[in-house]
Order: sequence, then C-alpha cells, then structure tokens
Amino acid sequence: MTRPRIGRAACIPHRMRAAAPTVLRQAARLVAPCVLAGLTVLAGLPEPGTIAPPSALAQPGQSRPDQPRPSQPQPDQPQPDQYQPDQPRPSQAVPMSDGTAVPAKSLPPPAGAPPAHRSEPRSTASPAHPRKGDTDTADIIVIATLDWPPYVERYLPHGGYAVQVIRAALASGGVAARFEFMPWSRAVAQLREGKVAAIAPEYRTVEREVDCDFSAPFPGGTLVLLGVAGNERHWNDLRELAGLRIGVVRGYVHTDAFDAATFLRKEPANDELANIRKLLAGRIDAMAADRNVVRFLLRRDLPAQTSSVAEFDPILGERDLHVCFSRARPDHAALRAAFDKGLAATRAAGLVDTLHREMHRLAGGQPAGQ
Repeated sequence: MTRPRIGRAACIPHRMRAAAPTVLRQAARLVAPCVLAGLTVLAGLPEPGTIAPPSALAQPGQSRPDQPRPSQPQPDQPQPDQYQPDQPRPSQAVPMSDGTAVPAKSLPPPAGAPPAHRSEPRSTASPAHPRKGDTDTADIIVIATLDWPPYVERYLPHGGYAVQVIRAALASGGVAARFEFMPWSRAVAQLREGKVAAIAPEYRTVEREVDCDFSAPFPGGTLVLLGVAGNERHWNDLRELAGLRIGVVRGYVHTDAFDAATFLRKEPANDELANIRKLLAGRIDAMAADRNVVRFLLRRDLPAQTSSVAEFDPILGERDLHVCFSRARPDHAALRAAFDKGLAATRAAGLVDTLHREMHRLAGGQPAGQ
C-alpha cells in the first residue's frame, strides 16, 4: 500500500511554526540595543560602553550632584540673608533714638542662617573669587575686602559699616564700586599686581605706603589685648608680655610698636574667631584684636562665653580706617581724590558718624569682659 504524497504547500504552516522561535530571537537581538539607547537618554544615564562614577547613579530618595534638592540653597541664587556685592539691598530707613533715620539695622543673622565667618563652612557660593571675565569697567571699580564684622561682611545688610561709608563717598564723587570678598593676604597680593583698584578697610602703615595711595581716614575702632577673664594683665611695656603666647591674624597689622616687637611670641591664625576659641581652650594666653570685632563675634558665635574674655590694660591703640588705592594702577590718584572729596561731603552730612554709632550698637555697646 502506497502512502499518499502531501503537497509542498501543505508543509508551509508547519515550517513557519518551527521557525518562529528563531525569528523572534533574531528580532530581539536587533531591537534590544535601540530600546536600551532610548531608555539611557530618558534616564540621563551614561551611554553604553562608558563607565559612570558612583555619584552619577543616585539611589532612591537621593538627588544627583547636578540636580540639587529644592530644599537646598542653589549656589547661583542669593539667599534672603546673604549680602550680594553686585546687588545691594534697597535702602530702608530705620528710626534712631535721636530722631534721625539710617539704613536698615545690621542685626546678627537668625538661627539657621548660612555660616557668616571665615572659619566656618558655607553652603552658598562665595563671591570671594571674581567670576570669569570680571574686571573693572569704565563705570565700576573692584575693591577687595574681607569678612571682618561688624565693619564689613558679606552677610551683613549692605555689607556693613565700612562698605556703606565707601559706597557713599565714591558715589558722591561719581564712582561706583563692586566689593569682592577674599582672604586678606590674597587681597594684598592682587593690590600689588593692580588686579583690583583698592583694598579696604585698611590701617595706614609706613610699610603699606609703598603699595597704597591711602585715602583720608574714617572712624575705626580700638585695638586691645585680651585674655581669659581672671587672667587679664596690666602692662606698662610690651616687654612685660614677652613670655605670653599671643594670637594674631595672619597678614594683619596692628600698631607700629606691637608689630615691631619681635621679642613677642605671636602665633598666627586665620581669623579672630579662631583665636577666641584658641584662647578659651588654653592654646594661647592672649590675643590682639579690634575690640568691636571681638564683642560682635562673642555675641553672635559664642554667646555663652561673652563674660569669659576680658581686656588687658592699657589698650594697644586707636586706629582709623582707610581705603588703600593700588599704586600699580594709573588712575589711583584720581580715584583717591574722588573718594576724599565724597568722604568729606558724607561726613559733613552726618552720615559717617551715624553709621559708626550703628556699628557700635551692633557690636554690643560694652567692651568684652565689661
């Protein structure tokens, strides 16, 4: 008995069913790279074949480095209590006890505000470093300064007493200024190279005359020696203090006699707050500083220690403040003349004395330890 022959057409469905798994596997191999590439672009992940750093892949509940959480301050966005040199706050009148009105009060920042001193980290971008392309223009000069509250600080309203005086005096002479905050040693270096028009506030010394065309003076403060309460001393000659470890700030000048006293054991630190902490910890025996600066820092940063620091007797001296215009620049004499003329006008109007009284009020009104 012969088997019936089956036509070729009848075998086609059978062969298609047998080949289906192979076809699907080939299609999957072709389509998968395209799907992966699309998902990579949508998720913002590295391209296939590249190695991503661990920080680029955020875990659930975390944010990637280039996508800060909304609750965190953005580096390029001013915070409410941050002073922006390029964008001074609108002037606000505040009534005084004598019936006059002055710009908004410079109160210490509230709890939770960004750290406001050089010895503490900041969460916001510092304006201390000039942005790419920053330089003087025909209408605006750059003045290098530092955080030195209550005289000047980036977080004080309007930049503080010194910035307000300098701005007002220059504006009276038709000159606008932008303040760049930086460590004082860097400010002096940029002054010598003519990269900034001036540095301020500055004490006038013989050594600085080489680099500085000094402006007329405006009121400053009292330089003192301080120690832990109960260990303060009375002295008649600096040689009596030769055995003490005395904290100073790196790059600062004080009085001619103190700075020339090479027999004194001076230990430098980055700022006054660091020296206050070293003093309270017993790492130094005394420190040299401006009275108003110490009073302000104790009130704001170490309120529990305000009575733990006392002044030596007598004081080191009284120091006026100046703007130091760079002799490395051809326009230094014209800028200094414009400032001096404007300072005389603002002083005659009573603004300088009013701002100086407000600075003393901000510092606390009474010397440290009294």
